[in-house]
Formats: sequence, C-alpha cells, structure tokens
Amino acid sequence: NAAIAMFQTIADTRKVKASECFNVRVSASSREDLAVALLTELLVEGENRELFLKSFEVTSLEDGGKGSGKVGGGLVLAGVACGSAFDPKLGRVGVKAVTFHELSVRQKGGKWVIRVLLDI
Repeated sequence: NAAIAMFQTIADTRKVKASECFNVRVSASSREDLAVALLTELLVEGENRELFLKSFEVTSLEDGGKGSGKVGGGLVLAGVACGSAFDPKLGRVGVKAVTFHELSVRQKGGKWVIRVLLDI
C-alpha cells in the first residue's frame, strides 16, 4: 500500500495510534494522477490536522470514464485515513511532496503496484 509506505517514511507507524479518522475523496483522469492526488491529499490533510497517519482504507473506487454518464468522467477514489497527534519522538523524515518523477501504476499478478518517489 503506497499510502502506508509513505506514512512509514514520515513516522514510526508501529507506535502511532489510529485514534482520529477522517474521510478522503479524490478524483483524476488517470491512475497515475489518482495515485499522486491521493498521496498528496493524505500528506496535506495529515499536516493540516497535525496527525501522523497510520492507516488508509479504500471505501470506493469508481471509474466514470466515457459512457458512464458521469459529468467529467475519470476516476474517483474515497477512503478513510486514521492516525494520532504529532509526537516528535515518533517522527522520522519530513515529506515535502509527492512527485510524478518515475511514477508508475501497473497491474502485476492480479494486484496493483505503484512506484512513486517522495520529495524529502
């Protein structure tokens, strides 16, 4: 899970509690854009809420592509992220941004694999 990997980069998630949760919803025109939009939204919301995030669960993924009847088409992902208040003792590395550099989203062995580089 790319979100969990990012959370583990930022803090020691083994010690972070899932005491505060919030909903996330992002949309994009491609899988690559959706991956960056989701990770960026989680990064920004975690910062704004002053939380170290521990978990993220996808609750829905809709493909509103051509012929779907949805305005704008594209992909829409919703989920729930959970974490706990910043604790300097748990922090590892500050992530400044999620990048498109060498980004790939592909299916391998029936699972989706995301490769993304973080700007630290």
